Amino acid sequence: MQDKPTVEIRLGLPSELRRPAVALYYEAFRAKFAPLMTLDEALRILADLLNTEQAIIALDNGRLVGFAGIQHGKRMLFRLSLSPFVKTLGFFRGLFVYLVLSLFGRPYKKGELLMDGICVDKEMRGQGIGGLLLKAIFDFARQHNYKTIRLDVVDTNPGARRLYERMGFKPTVERRHLFAQTLMGFSRSTTMIKVLESPEK
Repeated sequence: MQDKPTVEIRLGLPSELRRPAVALYYEAFRAKFAPLMTLDEALRILADLLNTEQAIIALDNGRLVGFAGIQHGKRMLFRLSLSPFVKTLGFFRGLFVYLVLSLFGRPYKKGELLMDGICVDKEMRGQGIGGLLLKAIFDFARQHNYKTIRLDVVDTNPGARRLYERMGFKPTVERRHLFAQTLMGFSRSTTMIKVLESPEK
């Protein structure tokens, strides 16, 4: 019988784990990224654009097995800069991919922590790691006096939505994305919000 993982949750991503983090992110959101760039291209572009302090990570004996991105202090998990896209993909393709990804940017709202994606190693799913990451996000939000946490989930990821609902997120707004259905396979996204309760005294 396989031993259960010994998972450590930590704020911040060590620099040496940039590429493994991008690989996890790419795999978790493959439907979104694969039509735009290969994994190798994503590693070359996104590893340098990753804001490591905007990540809450899960380690199993030192191996990165999951992480979640947060938008804290108006800084997102990935900063968008045109130059790396053009350098890796060429001008026209790089500009196109940059513009498509820019469409997924979301505005900052005072008092609200914005989740920027959550992903778990596919070999470690179903072992509660996603829940541990979410609980760590809740703790971080309370410590920094956020009142709500906001995220967006697409219609092709019902498993993630069920997890968010179990953890107290409520759907608020549903949006249709006609261009995304053709390019990335999903047609709708739902904004979900969790209202944080004060910690028990």
